[in-house]
Amino acid sequence: MKKIASYVLPITVGIFLTVFFAAAQSPEPTGIITNVSQVLNVVRYIVKLIYWLFFLFAILFVILAAFNYLTASGDAAKVKKATNMLIYAVVAVVVALIAWGIESIVRNAITTGAGG
Repeated sequence: MKKIASYVLPITVGIFLTVFFAAAQSPEPTGIITNVSQVLNVVRYIVKLIYWLFFLFAILFVILAAFNYLTASGDAAKVKKATNMLIYAVVAVVVALIAWGIESIVRNAITTGAGG
């Protein structure tokens, strides 16, 4: 058990750091907001942070599900719990990707003036 924990902790910390460093690459809105474009930039920044946090939690749930699989020792209830956790995490990631895609499509349609 301690051997598994010694592998899971560094992997989890590495994933968290990777996600936070990737999120830090986008510039933070600065200064006083004076026009609509700056408001949109602030909203876009906040939404991007929420996406990263969402994916971070999804990765954490996948790791927890894998840990539950490893420690189930053939117990059907624990295996079922781990399976459900994994399914929920995958569904959450798919929903987030669809939401990100819809947001991108709507933004492109608005900014390019798509229509008839």
